[in-house]
Amino acid sequence: MADAGASSSEELAAAAGLNERYVREWLEQQATTGILDVDEERRFTLPPGHDEALLDETSLNYVAPVGKFVVACVRPIDAVLDAFRSGDGVPYADYGADMHEGQAEFTRPMFESQLGREWFPAIEDVHERLQTNPPARVADVACGQGFSTMAIARAYPKARVDGIDLDDASIAAARQNVAGSDVADRVVCLADPTTLQDR
Repeated sequence: MADAGASSSEELAAAAGLNERYVREWLEQQATTGILDVDEERRFTLPPGHDEALLDETSLNYVAPVGKFVVACVRPIDAVLDAFRSGDGVPYADYGADMHEGQAEFTRPMFESQLGREWFPAIEDVHERLQTNPPARVADVACGQGFSTMAIARAYPKARVDGIDLDDASIAAARQNVAGSDVADRVVCLADPTTLQDR
């Protein structure tokens, strides 16, 4: 809809490769709640301002990843129920790609717009140290897919940043995100913090 403008359920179903009836029911629900607009010809549009929350991955108002969070929280429900009985835990990895990606997509705008401009500068001695020589070395613990790690490196061009996360899938994604980026020469993402001394 953002690209095509006002669209019918048939057009949107064809564009997305989905069943028209289900698309129509979903569109009508979205229009009823005010997320979408619909005209008398049953053509649906994205109201002004809604594109930022649904499509702008750099915006602090971006909420699209919440859908992935909902799916991720439900995916291991049987294991969660068993954990409540046994007292055991459910590993983060068991929540799957929807959790990893959803969390990374949801927090990325905050890291990129606030981490180096507001959060770290609020800790004056840390902010000052990250700007001076000799170059600081930062451990970004629980770095996820590496967006916070890269944001630190971009905010502080002298710093070397080690992103650390125990989740293998997150570290694999972080390494892909860092590779070829403008900070690849100063950022390393790893799952085993004991290898830090080798850098």
